[in-house]
Amino acid sequence: MIPLRLMLLNYGAFQAGWFGCVWGAGAGVPWLGPLVVLCAVALHIWLARRPGREAVLLVICAVTGLIFDSALLSTGWIRYPNGVWLGGLAPYWIIALWIAFGATLNLSMAWLRGRPWLSLAFGAIGGPASYYAGQALGAIELLQPAAALIALAIGWGLILPLLFHVAGKLDGYTPASPPHFVQAGSVLISRPRAMQRGGFNLMLAAFFLALAGPVFTVRADNPPLQSGPAEGEWRFRVFLDDKEIGHHDFYLEQQGSSRVLHTAADFEYKLLFVKVYEYQHENREVWRGDCLEQITSSTDANGKPFRVRGEQEGNGFAVEGQKGETWLPACVMSFAYWNHDFLKQTHLLNSQDGEYLEVAVSPPVLEELQVRGKPTPAWRYQLAAGPLRLELWYSDDYQWLGLASTTESGRILRYELL
Repeated sequence: MIPLRLMLLNYGAFQAGWFGCVWGAGAGVPWLGPLVVLCAVALHIWLARRPGREAVLLVICAVTGLIFDSALLSTGWIRYPNGVWLGGLAPYWIIALWIAFGATLNLSMAWLRGRPWLSLAFGAIGGPASYYAGQALGAIELLQPAAALIALAIGWGLILPLLFHVAGKLDGYTPASPPHFVQAGSVLISRPRAMQRGGFNLMLAAFFLALAGPVFTVRADNPPLQSGPAEGEWRFRVFLDDKEIGHHDFYLEQQGSSRVLHTAADFEYKLLFVKVYEYQHENREVWRGDCLEQITSSTDANGKPFRVRGEQEGNGFAVEGQKGETWLPACVMSFAYWNHDFLKQTHLLNSQDGEYLEVAVSPPVLEELQVRGKPTPAWRYQLAAGPLRLELWYSDDYQWLGLASTTESGRILRYELL
């Protein structure tokens, strides 16, 4: 769900853009409004979860406005005293207004999405009213008011439902619609969409699900109490077989009621002084209890980039990774090696690519591990998750001591605690 403060910010930005464009055009300073809109649009794109989609939507709105208002201008029913940049074309300030309006389609005006008849009525009434207000401020002259207002009502009535349809396809703000979770014992099961709709009209269901879907999500229990350390530092030398190739460091700190984890990895493998592989990874996670609240990571795996971003939203966790956006249950854990309780999970979030992997963990085996040069009793766990095969070592008091992983080529990637 989009935060209310973001909705209010979007509404305020549009009103500032509208007044700047219309008042500026009427006052003989038609450049003022586009300047305000430029600042508002820059903020709009910056805040978007998927800025590319919003940018495409704004371009579509600009082209639509240019065609519609230029066609209206050609009828001779309307005239723009200021801001005409090329004969026969609509002025640049009204194109800026279309762009500003486009920025509201997925935010403060999103309540009209999926409601074509209501958006048609809204456009047929609101469009002419806006132009009539523009005439009062001196930005527009309605030379034949009746014909112009009828044309505006028809045009806006047809255009607005189409723009909302396009906006739904290019939504850069709202997370993917969450699945509906039902409880089966202690497991959350996603119900097929056809079962969710029942007798509701499809468009109305989509609208109400976007607003109230998280309210109807049923969780098996409340997020568990915090386990594992509140703060800590784990720094590892990393080896490929017996050759040291880099480091991987983990820093955990308590910040109020949350724990914040920062990790950084840097590997480089050379063969006869020639670099054949390199890997960099940075990750920031915010935890509340044992539930991941937010994650941001970036990875360069030998030139292949990965980006992951996720956060709790209502009764779910929205994550955007290599395969797009996914909606997960509210209480999600990543591969939090520093917290022994992560081994109790049936699924874990991969911080490198955003995959939510099914996990199998073997019973622990007590053995001896070299830790900082000393033989130390350690419990070894084997973990399988998708293509990952890991071995993890913990002390009797659940302190993380080491890690090993078998690569696809059969080599051993090994972590030694500093």
